Amino acid sequence: MEIKKIKIGSFANLISKKCNVPDAKNVYGIDINKQFIATKANMSEIDTSRYNVVPPDSFAANFMHIGRDEIIPVALNSTVYDLIVSPAYFVFEVTKSIILSKYFYMIMSSSEFDRYAWFCTDSSVRGNLDWDRFCEIEVTLPSIPVQEKYADVYNAITRNANLRARASNICPVLVKGALGDSP
Repeated sequence: MEIKKIKIGSFANLISKKCNVPDAKNVYGIDINKQFIATKANMSEIDTSRYNVVPPDSFAANFMHIGRDEIIPVALNSTVYDLIVSPAYFVFEVTKSIILSKYFYMIMSSSEFDRYAWFCTDSSVRGNLDWDRFCEIEVTLPSIPVQEKYADVYNAITRNANLRARASNICPVLVKGALGDSP
């Protein structure tokens, strides 16, 4: 089985869709677990019409704090609804004929990916990662059917604590590798 590496820029495409609602209430941020969360900001006097829309099966990422947090705050919109995020976030989608969203999310959820992204940040106080540099990062790209299997196993293990514990007892190296942890 041939597995190649491919630059993120060859399949990631920025989305530029604005909210156009000045007083939207359902604004989201991204937590350190790479999940969308309701914003903690006081939005009472904020004009959200400039805020970005994250369509279903698309990503939002805040590349401004990688150096501080040592992770890429990125989340996949796995709902059927548009989500609204800060205009400081990058919103992008992937070309599904090249890479599955859930597989790319699995890759970006790994600690190795976070460490490499942190290494790629600029020398600013915040440790910013610009879009062009992000697009230069290479990821492993197996066939679509293999991506589907990896992502399904990853999702099953991460969403089921009992299964994760049982699988860790049976084959700890496999589970650590699937979850992106170092063995």
